[in-house]
Amino acid sequence: MDQNQLELLRFNTSPTFCMAKFHEATIWLYSGQIASCHHTPLSHTGDDLITFYNNDYKRQAQDSMLKGLKPEDCNYCWNLEKQGLQSDREFKSLHFKDHLSFEKYLDRNYNFKPKSLELSFQKTCNLACSYCSPSFSTEWVNDFKKHGNYIEITSDLKNTYVRGLDEEIPVRMDLFWHWFDTIKENLESLRITGGEPLLHEETFEIFDKMAKVNPNIEFVINTNLCQKPLIIERFINSINRFQKFRINVSNESGGHVAEFIRDGMIYKEWLHALEKVVRYTKADVNVSTTLSALSLIGLDKMLLDIFELRKRNHIIQKFYVSFNVLTYPSFQSFNMLSKEQRQFYHNKYNIFYLNFKEDFVELEKITFPRILNSLSLEKLDSNYLLLQKDAESFFKQYTIRRNKQENLYFRLGLE
Repeated sequence: MDQNQLELLRFNTSPTFCMAKFHEATIWLYSGQIASCHHTPLSHTGDDLITFYNNDYKRQAQDSMLKGLKPEDCNYCWNLEKQGLQSDREFKSLHFKDHLSFEKYLDRNYNFKPKSLELSFQKTCNLACSYCSPSFSTEWVNDFKKHGNYIEITSDLKNTYVRGLDEEIPVRMDLFWHWFDTIKENLESLRITGGEPLLHEETFEIFDKMAKVNPNIEFVINTNLCQKPLIIERFINSINRFQKFRINVSNESGGHVAEFIRDGMIYKEWLHALEKVVRYTKADVNVSTTLSALSLIGLDKMLLDIFELRKRNHIIQKFYVSFNVLTYPSFQSFNMLSKEQRQFYHNKYNIFYLNFKEDFVELEKITFPRILNSLSLEKLDSNYLLLQKDAESFFKQYTIRRNKQENLYFRLGLE
């Protein structure tokens, strides 16, 4: 959809209209929760074919928009637009290929169906990354069951690490599959996330279904890629049936630092699996980072290994790193860095970029400056001492719980 089509759509419906509110969702099937986008609160799916996607919360938000109002839950976008910046409301709406007739959007009882869908079947995962939680990883659940809650962390407003395990009510899978069969042919994009999707048999069932009815769909999967060779081979064979596939491979540091942050990872095996999917699939491969303060210790090693992998396989296009800075939990973010630590890592990665700029692809040149910007002294957090206190407390406990040989927190800013 282009800008003119979007403006005409809004003229005939409402100036606050957002396509994502009608045609996009993330559904966590293991907890029965749904959200229109990653900025809005979670609600529960309905219990029949219509309300499964069109639940009361979504209907109320749609109705508010059609009245020209601005739902408070969408303040992320309203605030950006107030500053004259392009919001995700704009970006997401333009990403859709087409739209329904104006009359259908104005029909409060119309059975809307997603065009863009993200699914999380299970939270089963073989890793327990330091910045993750029991809400997204069964290994984190096992940690809590064995050791109990973390203690002496006060800056975490969500109380993720101190409140214990949340009750979850999973979706009826017979209802989900019935509903999915009604929407699969008209999907424009589909993303599978986790937990770890390559451990979920439902992921491969989705591959089989979509390869038969919609092989040209924009398909994305988020994976840690820390799986056995047989699973990686099965994955490669499955996705080569699709024309537009992107693999978001999670990692943000190299060597023993990566193994400390991403508990359960074997870094050399991860590199080997990464090389296999780059070499033997047609997919775009994005190493998607979630940059915490600790990842800065070894990010340069990971980048050098990726540069070498590219050269060895003569692959440049369709294989890149995206640089995303972690915001939560704040005591693991750049916000916990002192002035001296910020200067150290700003200098380190500024010099690194200047020395290896020719090895960066264009997309990386666009997103890498996010790191330097986030490390500037202007971003020094006034509460960094409190965040450091919580980080020290957390990583002392984490190191013992996970049987780590060394607490890397104490090396932050020293190398």
